[in-house]
Amino acid sequence: SKEPKVLCHQRITENNDIFILKSPYPNPFNASINIPYVIAKNDGKVTFTITNIMGQEVANIELGTQSRGRYSYEWQPKSDVPTGIYIIDMYVNGNMIQRNKVVYMK
Repeated sequence: SKEPKVLCHQRITENNDIFILKSPYPNPFNASINIPYVIAKNDGKVTFTITNIMGQEVANIELGTQSRGRYSYEWQPKSDVPTGIYIIDMYVNGNMIQRNKVVYMK
């Protein structure tokens, strides 16, 4: 299968060997995007925040405490979310773990 194009992949903290945000796909996307991530060692309370490039939050997704394993969350933007570049931040136990940039095209 074709690998998705990664526009930005940034490691934010030293915790990323425990919690890993993979590259969301497809990117660019139009209807929905899959956000894969890994809980490698310890359980963690997972939250995603999605902001536009001006820093305005368009989604705050609290997934609760999750145990070790591989996961994927499918984000479907609400109808009022415009085309543009968005930042997906992964937080575990309140700490920012990683960040990815994605392109939304209606």
